[in-house]
Amino acid sequence: MKEKVVIVTGGGHGIGRAYCHGFAEAGAKVVVADIDAPAAEKVAGEVIQQFDGKALAAKTDVANETSTKDMAKLALDKFGRIDVLVNNAAIFATIPMNRGGIDTIDPGEWDRMMLVNLKGLFFCTRAVLPTMRRQKSGKIINISSGTALNGSAGRIHYVTSKAGVIGFTCTLAREVGDDNINVNAIVRRRRY
Repeated sequence: MKEKVVIVTGGGHGIGRAYCHGFAEAGAKVVVADIDAPAAEKVAGEVIQQFDGKALAAKTDVANETSTKDMAKLALDKFGRIDVLVNNAAIFATIPMNRGGIDTIDPGEWDRMMLVNLKGLFFCTRAVLPTMRRQKSGKIINISSGTALNGSAGRIHYVTSKAGVIGFTCTLAREVGDDNINVNAIVRRRRY
């Protein structure tokens, strides 16, 4: 990963922060993209101080196409390339969600879940693809969930969005493989 440029969406919190730290420790330049600008700046600072790394905070709303294009442009302007995109941003822990049954989920919350967790994936990917195609290389890592394989009562909208991530990943891999762009999903499956 030495000198590779990695964008991590949702990088300001939770596992996204851990991804940023891991990539920095491996020698990558990290773009911490998060809707929470202070959190992104804090993690970028941690990368610089704790890992003597190179980092950039990018306030990014993945549900807004212009914002994702700005994210990609910022990465290019600062580091000159984009090697990896980790599509991690999602509504789950940092942004509260209804954990009740299907009858309790407001249709507006359903739409917001799909907007962030699926359309955000779409926008971020489209923002980096032109650069990766020009470079004839790139890696896109989409974060799904084991709940997409097992189901999980009380969060049908989240589980449905994460199942969509798997379908998106399979199709995108076929579309961009000839451009030497590798696409994978991470799914942690729990054993019961």
